[in-house]
Amino acid sequence: MSGIWKPARHKYGVVTSNFVANTINQALQLYIGETVHVLEEYWPDPKTDKVTWLRGCTISNKNKKGIFPCCYIAFKECTVENEGPFETVTPVEDAVITEIIFVLREWNTRWKMLFVERKQLFQTILLVMGELAKYRTQLASSTLTREKALEQKHSAIIMMDWGNSQLGLDLVPRVEYQQADPDQLSVVEMFRIHEQSVHNCQGAWTEREPTAQQRKSG
Repeated sequence: MSGIWKPARHKYGVVTSNFVANTINQALQLYIGETVHVLEEYWPDPKTDKVTWLRGCTISNKNKKGIFPCCYIAFKECTVENEGPFETVTPVEDAVITEIIFVLREWNTRWKMLFVERKQLFQTILLVMGELAKYRTQLASSTLTREKALEQKHSAIIMMDWGNSQLGLDLVPRVEYQQADPDQLSVVEMFRIHEQSVHNCQGAWTEREPTAQQRKSG
């Protein structure tokens, strides 16, 4: 390599394709879904900002460092502490992923109480929790296309709104997949957002009710 290595501008990413290169010196073997801490980036031509290779380690094994192609990594936002030889990186979670984690924790307590009172809803909530956990894993992997990620975020929000309404929890007002700030919106705007959440709940229940009825009859 005749170019130059520079400190990485993007420090954190997710592997989008398996990288196995036994013939490349100092190559770091990677598997899809792994997360990496990027330390340096290789510029083949210092006059441009095109980066072809990266040097770093996986988050799960920071002792083993090596190089890997830049095109195999999907970069994600992160915070960097103690920047330098002993730095650590922490990913900035997507708002929907963070909400899914919070919802699953809160639902878990209330869901157990349904077993005696409402067994049919108990089973339905269990299925929805499983789907939300699956969405959370897929969204966090960053291996989805932009269109597929938006589709899954939309589905997850509908499920969370529906579950919150069934469990007697407050509906969460959102703007573009993030919780709305009431200080930045008018009363009319907040009302419209709340109406949309209620509509999501009703639509989700209409879709899920036949499944619950089928299980009951079976």
